[in-house]
Amino acid sequence: MSQTDQLAGRGFAPRTLRLVVWLCLAAAMLVGGITLVVGVTEIVNGLVTTKTELTLIADRPLPAAAEVSSSGSRIIEGNFETAHLIVTDLPFGISVLAAAAALVDVLTGVAIPTLIALLSWRLLRGAYFARSLSLVAVVAGGALLIGGVFSQGLGSFAAAMAAADLNGPGGRGSWPLAGRLDFTTIVTGLILLLLGLAFEYGERLQHDTEGLV
Repeated sequence: MSQTDQLAGRGFAPRTLRLVVWLCLAAAMLVGGITLVVGVTEIVNGLVTTKTELTLIADRPLPAAAEVSSSGSRIIEGNFETAHLIVTDLPFGISVLAAAAALVDVLTGVAIPTLIALLSWRLLRGAYFARSLSLVAVVAGGALLIGGVFSQGLGSFAAAMAAADLNGPGGRGSWPLAGRLDFTTIVTGLILLLLGLAFEYGERLQHDTEGLV
């Protein structure tokens, strides 16, 4: 039985499958839309209000009050590796760099729901493999892969500049001049790129074998 028969029938199973696919389509569109709107709104609001969210390296010991709990449990060793900060009135260049890095993260969150929505739509139309699907996956994966590299560079540079600004003249502060590396965007782009290439191969295979069975 082909995928078209499985989704186009009138029995209980085909109707259930169609319902599941429709729910996946609706959920993907909802998640993608909310992620895009909320993410872009927060980035624009941060630039307008001069409030910048940053994650800086903070290799600091735990406070003494956290070493012993009321029940007698004791922390033998530990430290804070990062600190999530909301900083106001940073130089505009630093804020723009941080906003650019945040925008790439938002696009990462939108790319996957978009691909799921398109796949669900193609399933409802009775086609697993289609040129538009593979093209979207390849373009999204390539963009995220390349953008992720630049995002890491921009984010690390923005964090280092913000740390230097917070340390003040002469570097009297204690914030390390370094950025935190996160390869989630790069890995996501690589996965989407490979997925798009797999769909493109499936599309060619489907086209070559069409009418043989």
